[in-house]
Amino acid sequence: MRCASRLRKVRGGTTLRTRLAYGAIVLTLAGCAGSSLTPPVVPPSEVGGLTPTTTTLVTAEDVAAEAVDAEALSGILDLAGFQGGVRRAYAGDGRAIRRVEVGVLSFESNDGASAYLAWLRANVADLIGAVRTPDKILFGDVPLVVHRPDGCCPREPAVALAAWSRGPQVVRVLVAGAAADGRKAIRLVREVHSSPFPKPDA
Repeated sequence: MRCASRLRKVRGGTTLRTRLAYGAIVLTLAGCAGSSLTPPVVPPSEVGGLTPTTTTLVTAEDVAAEAVDAEALSGILDLAGFQGGVRRAYAGDGRAIRRVEVGVLSFESNDGASAYLAWLRANVADLIGAVRTPDKILFGDVPLVVHRPDGCCPREPAVALAAWSRGPQVVRVLVAGAAADGRKAIRLVREVHSSPFPKPDA
């Protein structure tokens, strides 16, 4: 049985080190896709005092690759009007919280975001591994689901996931570490939920 950390690194994409480089990529994408593509909404620059390590543009292919049935999810993303996304990773502050990852995925409409969110909640094990019923309801109807190591990999951290929609965007928060199901992880998710999500030119 293969064991690996369930907090996946982004497949593909481009690591963005400066606002200038980020803007250049957005303009390039807009030139290729036409005026219908709007600049992506980006995750907060700071979460819980943790330092961002990478900021990455996310394509439909990147999102589909997270699924066990990538072809099926690719079709859902197409029907939902997926436009693009941005994923930002933050370095943890120790064993309790090793890593935090915030992704913002943009769709053409609120309905498109809701369609992807429904798929995500029904297939959360594709992203983080086997989970039990939601551990907690954080705010509104947003559940926190947690994958706990089963003992095959002693160093595998627990991974928690929360996701919700903000109009035509879906926000995903992954927290990895021994305390992924504890109060500190919940505070981090709540902080992301209450944070502004500016566009890169804001």
